[in-house]
Amino acid sequence: MRTISRVLFVVAGCVFAFPVGAQEQQAPATRPKTEYAVYATPVYQFETSLDKGGDFSVSQIFFGFDATSPVSRKALLTLSLNYNLADYDFSGVPGFTGTAPWNRTQYFGITPRLFIRGTKQWNYIVAPTVGWSAATDAALSDGLVYGASFIAARTTVSRRLTIGPAVGLFRQVERTIFFPFLLINWKITDHLTLANPFRAGPAGPGGLELVYTPNAKWEFGGGGAARISRFRLSDDGPVPDGVGQQSGLPLFARVTRKFGPRFKMDFYAGVDVAGQLRIDDSHGDSLAIDDYDPAPILALTFAGRF
Repeated sequence: MRTISRVLFVVAGCVFAFPVGAQEQQAPATRPKTEYAVYATPVYQFETSLDKGGDFSVSQIFFGFDATSPVSRKALLTLSLNYNLADYDFSGVPGFTGTAPWNRTQYFGITPRLFIRGTKQWNYIVAPTVGWSAATDAALSDGLVYGASFIAARTTVSRRLTIGPAVGLFRQVERTIFFPFLLINWKITDHLTLANPFRAGPAGPGGLELVYTPNAKWEFGGGGAARISRFRLSDDGPVPDGVGQQSGLPLFARVTRKFGPRFKMDFYAGVDVAGQLRIDDSHGDSLAIDDYDPAPILALTFAGRF
C-alpha cells in the first residue's frame, strides 16, 4: 500500500497527495519497463461522541492505481489516480450544527510524481497534484484542490539512513496550507526500520512508522500522523456552498502478510485522537467547530504490482 494523496480513515477528500517514498524507488536502470500497482482499502471508524451532542461514524473505501515508467537513466515518472468515497452516519442531534452537516463525500485526484537521481548521494522528488473533493450532493467541480510537494533526500551512514527536507503547498477548498516535514528512512537493523509510511495507511505520507520485518512474508508496524481533510458542501444544505472539515491524529498498529514479491494484504487497528469536525462558510470563514472522543478504527488494504 502506498500513499495517495488521500490517507486512511480520518480523511474524506484529502488533498495531501504525495509521492512514493524515495526509499521505495529503484534506480531507473533497474526498471526497464512500465510497472503498474493497484490497491483497495475499506476503512471503518467506529461511532464516537461529539462534545456538544450527537454521535457519528464513518465508512470509507479507497481505490488507487499507479503506473511507473523510466523516462531517462536518471528519472522515473509515476502517474497516480486515486478515488475515495466516505459515508458519514450522524445519530442524535449534532450540537454544533443542529442537524447532520453532511452525509457522503468523495475525492478524485491525479498526481504525476517525478523521481530524479541526482548525485551519488542525493535524490529528488517533485509531485504536483490536482483533485476534486466534495459532498456527493454537491458539484465535484466546486471542490477543486491542487498543490505540490518537493523532497530532497540524502543517503548517508553506509546507505542505512536516507534523510532530507520536504515541503508541501496545497490549496484546499477555500484554504491554503503550507507544511514542512522530514523525509526519513533509517534502517536501524536488518529487521527494524523507521520511515515515513508512504502508503495508503493510517499515518499516510509525512508521518512516522516503526516497522519490524522478521522475514519475507511478514511485517509489523506502528505509527501515526496529523491529518486534515476538507470538502465542498452542497448548495442546498445547512451551509450552502460551505466547506466541511475533519481533522485528527490517527495512531495505528499494522500487520502485513506478503504473498510473494508482488501481492500483500495489510491489516490496521488504531484510534483517531484529537479529532475535530468543522464547518466554514463559502469563503472559508469558520462557522461551527466541535471536538469528538477518540474513535477506534479498523482497515484492510489489498495491494498488487504488475
